Amino acid sequence: MGILPLIFSLFFVGCEKASVENDASSDLTGLVILNNGNWGDNNGSVMAYDAVLQDFTDVFKSANNKALGDLGQDILVLGDDIYISVQGSQVIFVCDCNFRVKKEIKVSDSEGNQLSPNYFAASADKVYVTLYEGWLGEIDPSEDYAVRITEVGPNPVGLACVSGKIYVANSGGYVQYYYNNTLSVVDETSFKEVSTIEVNVNPQTVVANSSGNLLYVSSLGNYGDMAPKLEVVNLSDGSVHSTSYSGVSEIARGADDTLYILCGGYDSSWNPLPGTVYAHNMALNSGKGVFSEIKFEKAYKISADSRTGNVFVTASDYKTNGDVYVLDRSGKLLSKFDSRGLNPVKALFL
Repeated sequence: MGILPLIFSLFFVGCEKASVENDASSDLTGLVILNNGNWGDNNGSVMAYDAVLQDFTDVFKSANNKALGDLGQDILVLGDDIYISVQGSQVIFVCDCNFRVKKEIKVSDSEGNQLSPNYFAASADKVYVTLYEGWLGEIDPSEDYAVRITEVGPNPVGLACVSGKIYVANSGGYVQYYYNNTLSVVDETSFKEVSTIEVNVNPQTVVANSSGNLLYVSSLGNYGDMAPKLEVVNLSDGSVHSTSYSGVSEIARGADDTLYILCGGYDSSWNPLPGTVYAHNMALNSGKGVFSEIKFEKAYKISADSRTGNVFVTASDYKTNGDVYVLDRSGKLLSKFDSRGLNPVKALFL
């Protein structure tokens, strides 16, 4: 799709030197970091690594002469388009391969209330986005990014597209002030919720294996007597089974049908605890053990690149710039660096 030569041939000005620790075998060319920022501070950012400058720069701001906005939530690449959801600003940016905005999408319900985009998933030709007020959106790139919406459960977050269905995690607990425990099952053709699946309370992330017969769902519990869980939904019969992982906070699908599981949590003052990453074989539904011996201080988020096999763990204290760890397929640390922004939520190679 030609993203790398275009993005990294741009000339960026006014960037400060970042601290990047990496060995000779690692190559950060093409790495992009989405920083969430802080609620209300308009300081979300997209930082791209420039191999010539050996530094990171805010590629979105440089390309558009404006900040990303309030709470960068997710980033997805489909074809020649880069989608970025900015939850607090209630906007989805569709960018070209230089991160220049070519479409701003703002979604409203039938009463004209503007909705807050959360997370993305893609089918072959559509992009789906959860809208935190209780809706699922479908974006059609072939129709000038037209959007249609359908109602799901309260405060939907993660989602996955599998065999003509979209599975949406309804977290609850924000608008209604109670935690939900369902996945909405939406038919792609009718674009209507056709059923629900009960899981642990406060479900967050939904990941399918490559065969499309198993769905992995992480949930955060109620921060009290109901603990976080990683559950497996068998789509052939709808049964739900718990795994033995404890303290699950984030999951991400990587290469070779491997699920990466970040287990950490918080202390009594809500400070992030050190995190451990485990690997799980999604095809066989069996654990592969500890992925990396590193104890990730202030563990925050995890993402993975199925093309390169790299795994990214981010760290945050919600007050200062976070850290990003880049690991190879074996769990070896390749690089660690300052994210150049608050609360790094996702990393990927373009």
